[in-house]
Order: sequence, then C-alpha cells, then structure tokens
Amino acid sequence: MESKPARSLSVDELRGVIDALRNSDKVLNAENKVTPRQTISEYCAIADLTDVVIMFAATGARISEVLGLRWSDVDFDAKTVTISGKVNRMPGGGMNPRELHQNEVRR
Repeated sequence: MESKPARSLSVDELRGVIDALRNSDKVLNAENKVTPRQTISEYCAIADLTDVVIMFAATGARISEVLGLRWSDVDFDAKTVTISGKVNRMPGGGMNPRELHQNEVRR
C-alpha cells in the first residue's frame, strides 16, 4: 500500500483542533471505571496536551524533540526555542534523554 504524503493543516484547521482540545464536551471513554465522565478537554487540561500540540504546530518538532525540551532551550528575549536534545522511549527501560550532536541542533 502506497502512503500518501503528509500535508500541513490550514490555520483554520489548526484553530479547530486547538479549540476542540480546549473546549470539547465529548466524553473520552465512558467505559473507564475511574473517570467515566471525563471529557476530552478535561483530559487535555490535566495532561497539558494542548500545550504540546501547540508546540508541535509552532515548531514542526518531532514528539521526541518536544518531550526533550528544557527551560534552558527557551530564550524568552529572542523568542526562540532551540531543539538541542530529545527523549527516546526504550521498551522496558523508560524514557531516556539524549543530547543532539551539533549538526542536529535546530533553532
């Protein structure tokens, strides 16, 4: 099966996704015995997922790169984020941070 190339979301589509993450009243999983009435927006707020999605959209970074960000990677004065590390998930070994090589660092 041939895969289709990825396409970028339009500004309106991205706004719709972010709005749904923040305001959706759809129940995430009614069969969940612990939180049967938890909505998508409640779950996203608790897990800070909206911020992660915005970071993906704003930077084009991969999930391992966003999860590897540290406060030292953020320059509030210059309004930049430097992707200088990433986190790899190792089955049975948890999350392992790794510094990027100089030629891999992105701003």
